[in-house]
Amino acid sequence: PRARPRAPSSAAARRPRRAGVRGMALDSQAPDLDELREAARKAWSSQPQQAPTFASEPDVGGSTLPATATEDTITAVVTATSPTQGGVAVVRMSGSGAVDAARRCFRTPAALRVAAEHGADAAQQHMDAWSPVTHVMEYGYVVDAEGTVVDEVLLAPMLAPRSFTAEDVVELQGHGGAVCPDRVLAATISAGARLARPGEFSLRAYLNGRLDLTQAEAVQRLIASKTSRAADAALAAARGGIADEVRALREALIDVLVEVEARIDFEEELPPLDVPMVSAAARAAGARARAAAATCARGRALESGIAVALVGRPNTGKSSLLNAWTGSDRSIVTELPGTTRDVVEAPLVMERSGVPVRVLDTAGIRGDTADVVEALGVERSRSAAACADAVLMVIDAERGWTAADAEVWESVEAGVGGDRADTSEGAQPGDGGGYAADADSIGGGGAGAAKVLVINKIDLRARDEVVASLPAGVPERFDAVVGTSALTSRGMDLLEAALLDSASAAGVQGGAAWAVNARQGEALLRAAAAVDSLMQSIESDLPLDCWTVDLREAIMALGEVSGEEVKEEVLDKVFANFCIGK
Repeated sequence: PRARPRAPSSAAARRPRRAGVRGMALDSQAPDLDELREAARKAWSSQPQQAPTFASEPDVGGSTLPATATEDTITAVVTATSPTQGGVAVVRMSGSGAVDAARRCFRTPAALRVAAEHGADAAQQHMDAWSPVTHVMEYGYVVDAEGTVVDEVLLAPMLAPRSFTAEDVVELQGHGGAVCPDRVLAATISAGARLARPGEFSLRAYLNGRLDLTQAEAVQRLIASKTSRAADAALAAARGGIADEVRALREALIDVLVEVEARIDFEEELPPLDVPMVSAAARAAGARARAAAATCARGRALESGIAVALVGRPNTGKSSLLNAWTGSDRSIVTELPGTTRDVVEAPLVMERSGVPVRVLDTAGIRGDTADVVEALGVERSRSAAACADAVLMVIDAERGWTAADAEVWESVEAGVGGDRADTSEGAQPGDGGGYAADADSIGGGGAGAAKVLVINKIDLRARDEVVASLPAGVPERFDAVVGTSALTSRGMDLLEAALLDSASAAGVQGGAAWAVNARQGEALLRAAAAVDSLMQSIESDLPLDCWTVDLREAIMALGEVSGEEVKEEVLDKVFANFCIGK
């Protein structure tokens, strides 16, 4: 059966949280608000005050078994394996039986000599008397159930509670490749461990109080990082960045709840409630919750990247621009219009922000083609633009904005959607390029895909000259106007700067180092909504009991972020996305 979280997650331990300060025994009739706040924080918090210990670790004052003490010992290969790569592979065992399993499958050089002289049973008796010293590596061999050596290893014991899972952990560091790790893994299973489920090591770390849920999720994001910027954000969260912010918000709201409930229970003994103070504290907490939730867009951009579609009429240099931007020859480039017949995708990472980008080079759009294949490519171009996070309308600087360009943008713009930003007064000319955009209208939340007008081939005609020749109203239909040259790579940095102001990548370069995921962001927004409801209750002069309902809802929503208020099905969903070795 699934191990229960620590005692505070049981129904009995949750009752004091729901009761708040009510029913708390007080030594005097005049309550001390500081004592009430401290008591309420402890009642609402399920975080362990110290790392859990195992019975295997001596503890003069007695030891408290962790939540997973009765669980099976688990094992898995925790390093990537490949037939041709990786000189070292690590097999990890975790659980109260990890040391016993090691005694059955690990042999010191002395034990092998005993086996050679007196047999396998004598060698096992020798190992039964062996005890590892935590965090001190030992050299030896792994043997299978018949006592045959299957690999030469270093054994790294990390005894509870000084391990990732807060359980006894034994790691066997052997040779890499496709065969050796599997043989060592099979030996640990024969010794009594079972194969770990996806994310089970991290789940045990969470259940035993080693990590909160935000840190556990950050571990997976760190492993899946595709760029150094994404890894930095995940590492900041894994080190407790999100947890610290959520904990501070919960404590602030718990303090407000104590103030309110104390006036309900001890109205005659306490001075009147400072309503402006309550309003200010709650409003500040709600604003911080929304600010934290807003980092979700940044996290999504850092992890998944943004899709950027290059659209335009044939032969404006879209494929050349793709090749210059990505530093590759992904797209075929010729002088013939309509060379690109399908959507060509190329990945890159923007230097300034570390945001990964999927650049989609689409077929040139024209309505008079009789070629069936080209017509299908044009339709795919429109579909790619409709699904992209940003759309770059590429025009030829030599020809400027033509009737054909207007026709193309008319057919694409309706599918892109979003509000138009007025950039007519913000254009900033520059030598070889420039862009202007109203950042608030792009990244402020839900304005739709960014729309950028790219004036390509500025090596043949200056960007400012083309901008001056644009028909009235055209610049206002785009969030930015950028000049580029695929031939000389001029303007690429300005193009990336314009994309950073898009809806998906807004805020990548500012704010907190960490970023929340979708689950955490949704819970934070529910907490902020509960605070909004509280503000309405205060403004409507509703009874204090109504205020406590909203406060409790906000506190519980914040608890879902850190895992203090989480259902088992949520845990199953979170940890199912982990790899088996983590």
